[in-house]
Amino acid sequence: MDRKALEAALQPREKEGGEVVTISMAPPHTTPVVREALAMSADWSILLSDSTFAGSDGLATSYILSTAITGLVPYHLILCGDQQDDEHRKQF
Repeated sequence: MDRKALEAALQPREKEGGEVVTISMAPPHTTPVVREALAMSADWSILLSDSTFAGSDGLATSYILSTAITGLVPYHLILCGDQQDDEHRKQF
């Protein structure tokens, strides 16, 4: 989870209202990250986890995350963090 991106998302919510939803793609053992996002005041925190995601490159990761985001319609603002705990590729 990128704490700076989450903090940036929380600021407009305080002024304009709405909901903040975090989406992470990671193995199941990263559930504490989901809890941390909720503790930081995210309204919802989604963990995408499946054994078929293991070893995904940047394109596959982007596709998986964009598919999840599409399911959250309507949305007004999407912020992407660049913090990863694995390879720090920062590709999307």
